[in-house]
Amino acid sequence: MKISQKLDNIFGLDKILHFSISLNLMLLISLASCELYGVLATLLLDILKEMIDSLDENNKFSYGDMTANILGIIFGILFLKSI
Repeated sequence: MKISQKLDNIFGLDKILHFSISLNLMLLISLASCELYGVLATLLLDILKEMIDSLDENNKFSYGDMTANILGIIFGILFLKSI
């Protein structure tokens, strides 16, 4: 695999979507209830999504996706702490 392909896998559109969705989901749940529920619900949904993906024989649990999800949650926490 070429370096450009590896970087695309690390910083590609898929990872940006995982980051963005987790960030926004965490913020929405946190603002509707509390920060702890936002973090836990988002993390649970992210793990569940990856587990469902791994049921497909052409797919697998992606630690890269989970990293992007967790970074989205962390940015959400930092944003909530700043307001």
